[in-house]
Amino acid sequence: MDSTISASTAGNTSYLEHAGIDAAILPPVRQPTEIVGGINEAVAAQTGLRVGTPVVAGSADHVAAGLASGLVQNGDVLLKFGGAGDLLYCADLPEPDPHFYFDYHDIPGLTLISGCMATSGSLVKWFAHELAAGVSLADLDAEAEQVPPGAGGIIALPYFLGEKTPIFDPSARGVFAGVMLHHTRAHLYRAILESVCYGFA
Repeated sequence: MDSTISASTAGNTSYLEHAGIDAAILPPVRQPTEIVGGINEAVAAQTGLRVGTPVVAGSADHVAAGLASGLVQNGDVLLKFGGAGDLLYCADLPEPDPHFYFDYHDIPGLTLISGCMATSGSLVKWFAHELAAGVSLADLDAEAEQVPPGAGGIIALPYFLGEKTPIFDPSARGVFAGVMLHHTRAHLYRAILESVCYGFA
């Protein structure tokens, strides 16, 4: 078994040595599809799964989402919205680009290049809960639909948890610029929706 997910690193643990971490205290790195055990009786009783059901190592959520969504060949793309937002591109082992995240795919020989916004759904949820309490997302969407593109001149920077790609700045902060007294909740919400769209563009 290869000691790393990437054969290109050839089991290099110098980064651990540099950090003063003994590699012996860490679990072995496994391939995502490798069976690492089976469901025991206690877990079977709690989950309803059969005793002995294979357990695989698995992978990161966005990597697993890519596989489950059908990103299985060079050029496949997935736009994924959650608390954060991800744009995943499936590629044949390219050189990593410092402006994006780089993950090995669950399928050997493929990689996932990822652009990730720190907030997308979480920003919408924050606005709904903190600035529009009691108003449904459907109603907020309907209000925003009545506001012309450009949100009445409001520009929102969606850095309410810092930002990931391409600026990689956890100290970045969210901004509403251009707000005036005639603006409404709908303008602010529209600006948030537009900021998420611009972030993916």
